Amino acid sequence: MNKNSSIYKLYKKLKYEWGHLDFATKCIFFIGILLLFQLIYAIFVPANALDSTTQIVFRTSTSSIFGFILGMAHSYSTKKASPPSEESEDHEKQEFVFNKDINLNKATHVRILFSTTVCIICIIVLMIANRTNNLSYQEGIIQLRDLISTTIGFLISKASHHH
Repeated sequence: MNKNSSIYKLYKKLKYEWGHLDFATKCIFFIGILLLFQLIYAIFVPANALDSTTQIVFRTSTSSIFGFILGMAHSYSTKKASPPSEESEDHEKQEFVFNKDINLNKATHVRILFSTTVCIICIIVLMIANRTNNLSYQEGIIQLRDLISTTIGFLISKASHHH
């Protein structure tokens, strides 16, 4: 892979940010993915009346997890970035990387990719459910709508901060 390509640079940023997330946050990402798949399953496989309580637990957990992921503001370090010193060229390069790392302290790229993926999955599932007239699980459809709206809102807020 070309080290100057934008895909390679994005991969390096994602790898860096993911590597600096604590274990609990990584687990929350995985649980969120599992709950998303459970929601998709619930939309296409009709449940019996006894499952309504369980579905409520899944929906509230999904909302909590995605709220955390999209709103999280982790910092990897409590160190403040200091201005570049005039020592050696190598030290200046290290200082530049350190300052760059501080700017990535909210796992922004990981959250943007996660949000985009979740949004696309939700849109595809909603399109399939609509096309197959499989809209009987209204609460699940509403949850998809909420996830689409939330992820789009998150992405718009990130896009507006860069302009």
